[in-house]
Amino acid sequence: MSWDIDRLTDRERQVLLHLAGGPSNRELAKTLGIAERTVKAHISRILLKLGQETRLQVSVISVLVHAQLCPDTRCRVILNGIPHQATDSPGPCSARR
Repeated sequence: MSWDIDRLTDRERQVLLHLAGGPSNRELAKTLGIAERTVKAHISRILLKLGQETRLQVSVISVLVHAQLCPDTRCRVILNGIPHQATDSPGPCSARR
């Protein structure tokens, strides 16, 4: 299944990336340096644009499209259940910091 994540703004993509870790709106707002109500607005638009109904659904999508969202080329992603390093240099995903 594919989702048109290209419809998302850069900030919406950033919020979506962070949703994979399961943060609260408050935690996400603090991480991104924005208001909690702004996080809620971004999530509402992400739900609409991706045709989903719940935060959990878009959190799962975030995990599935992680490689497309994460700007960290050293990021470890899971492909078919197997950890995969994008490059030889180890490094945590910028979304998990």
